[in-house]
Amino acid sequence: MARGMTAHSSVSLHQALHGYADGHRQLALSVPLQPKDQMTLLSLSDMSGPGGGIDDGGYITGYPLTESGYYAIGRTWPARELRRPGCVWTHTLLIDFSDLAIFDTFEWIIGAFRRPQELGSAKSYSSPMEVEYNSNLECQYIEWAWAASVMRAIYGFPHERTIAHRIGTESDSATLAIWSQQWPRLRRNFRFCTQATSDRSIHGINFDLQLMPTFDSSARSRFPGAIDAGGASLVEDEWLKDALNDLLNPDVDGLRAFLRKAGAELPDGREVFIPLAQLYRVLECESSPAVSVQEAVSILLKKPCVARSKSIRSIVVEKAVSVVDALNDDSFFFFWDNVQLVPNSLLQRYARKVGLAVWSRDPSLIISFILGTEMSSYEGTDFLGGISCDQLVNGIDNVPQLTVPVIKIRPDLLSKTNYWMVTSSPSESLNMAVLQGLQTEAVMAMMMSGRSDLVQIARKVLSPQPILDALCKFIYMHPKDDSSKLQRWVNVISSDSLSINEFLINNPGIPRKLLFLLSNVSLKKSVGHQFEHDPWLAAWNASSGVLGERETTVFMSHLLIRAFRAKSSDASQLAKVSFSTVHEAIAANRISEQCWRDLEECLSRSFLWWTKDRAQRMEQAVVDMFIERDFHPSDFVSLTGDSVLFSRLIGYASQRSLGRKYLKRIKKIPENERSKIPTEYFKIVNDVIYRNGKTYR
Repeated sequence: MARGMTAHSSVSLHQALHGYADGHRQLALSVPLQPKDQMTLLSLSDMSGPGGGIDDGGYITGYPLTESGYYAIGRTWPARELRRPGCVWTHTLLIDFSDLAIFDTFEWIIGAFRRPQELGSAKSYSSPMEVEYNSNLECQYIEWAWAASVMRAIYGFPHERTIAHRIGTESDSATLAIWSQQWPRLRRNFRFCTQATSDRSIHGINFDLQLMPTFDSSARSRFPGAIDAGGASLVEDEWLKDALNDLLNPDVDGLRAFLRKAGAELPDGREVFIPLAQLYRVLECESSPAVSVQEAVSILLKKPCVARSKSIRSIVVEKAVSVVDALNDDSFFFFWDNVQLVPNSLLQRYARKVGLAVWSRDPSLIISFILGTEMSSYEGTDFLGGISCDQLVNGIDNVPQLTVPVIKIRPDLLSKTNYWMVTSSPSESLNMAVLQGLQTEAVMAMMMSGRSDLVQIARKVLSPQPILDALCKFIYMHPKDDSSKLQRWVNVISSDSLSINEFLINNPGIPRKLLFLLSNVSLKKSVGHQFEHDPWLAAWNASSGVLGERETTVFMSHLLIRAFRAKSSDASQLAKVSFSTVHEAIAANRISEQCWRDLEECLSRSFLWWTKDRAQRMEQAVVDMFIERDFHPSDFVSLTGDSVLFSRLIGYASQRSLGRKYLKRIKKIPENERSKIPTEYFKIVNDVIYRNGKTYR
């Protein structure tokens, strides 16, 4: 059978009949029982005590037959038709333990008992009987005060025997109502008798509830040590009101269903009824979810035996997950200890809130959860998504072993400056950044952190390319930042001139500030590798941003040095781009000594090499370079827009035979290239040639 029978159903129950036949004995039994249970049945089917008068309606006794797996409910009547005094008839119905969970109530069983009319009718009790089960039977009136006193006693003193006085004909239905309210496991072990003149406890096992007849004033003395429900002292609180309301209106508010679910895994004693009823009230009736959970946890901490129930813990943590951030310490740690009981879908919904609550209290708590085997069932759950980067970094700073597991879930931390300020495992972190494709962002954050030790670590882990990319982006985003903290990042890659040159060629729009920083470390290795087109010239022509006067002079000096040293066809273009700026700085004595020393190494030993006039020496060296390397004359006439300076350059050229030949070629510049050259330059050339005794036609 299964719970959920129709309102009017038929159920087949085994039965037994006991009565007088040369002594009290078993007259009929429809199912074999274990010997011990058969003896228990025989004993408890006899009169419930000496000197007790039984009214015609009789009384009911309920108790388990543990070895046979049945719960026995028997009604006992007086057998006045028999000559021997004190004879009784007892009809007992046997309910399989597994069937105790089928029925919500048992008031219907009262109508199932059949009093035998004579000994000869015993045969009809030897086979199972069909009993009509009607779940729509209304509970008879129960005296509120009596029920309250009995329930206070049996649940308030769970390890003691409870006695109470009968309340007339409704004693049977009232007692059955109390038993029906219990969950199946408690029902199975609850023993009661609705009329007893002496203690019916046998085999060392106490009866839980026994009702004394009102007419026998001496009966109380035959229950030594028992709790008298009439004198029980227990404050009537909310749990009792809820239980009484459910007693009169079964499951009207869900208490009975809650008891069934929660009690399924609990010990079979009465001691857990009150905490369960209290849990029901705080979980179902408390308007504030956080307060509800906190009160529930308080109950569970006081009653560890109740907390052993997985069902109860599941109910509590499922309610707690949505308010985990508002819980007190006891409730939070109870939740966290049982978080695996939260359904995956529910935990996913509140994952960020849960993660933040855990991290805020103790970041180390999440280590075992993230790394443990239980995490596999929550794969993809965003526990760390609701935690700010600052909070994550603070947690990692306090618990360094969190670094790797946290970064695996929140790789965005690798692009945060404060992470690199505190991390104790930068190499591992940077390798993780490479795996995530975040190396450029990571290097930018490392630069911002100001940690000097990260520079060499980055160079060991990375090629120059991501460092150069990071420098490029950093300058775009922080154009006014102090260049000095970036210079050490440039220095660390300066030895790889090939990578630098490839970067210059393949990345248009490089900030001029970065070109300047790179030129600071590349002056001594200004050529290094040969390309069809000069990388520095290409980078300058496609660059962005602006440089100050000093920075511009330094960089142009770098280009001019490349012009002197380069063997590519771009050497003349390098000179054309850089000459005027460098010459102006030298003439105004604004060039740094370092730049001049680097330039001086490239100047030819002309007849002016000994002069202290640096401008003249550079002018002579540039003219010699153009003449000796036979650069195109149109590049020569484009070196400067200053006609006076141009005249001096032409004068230097005319002092050499090879130079005068070079000047003659200026006249042959094609017409289509002359539009950008000042006309007076051609006149200056002609005048110089004429003064040297040459006629140009």
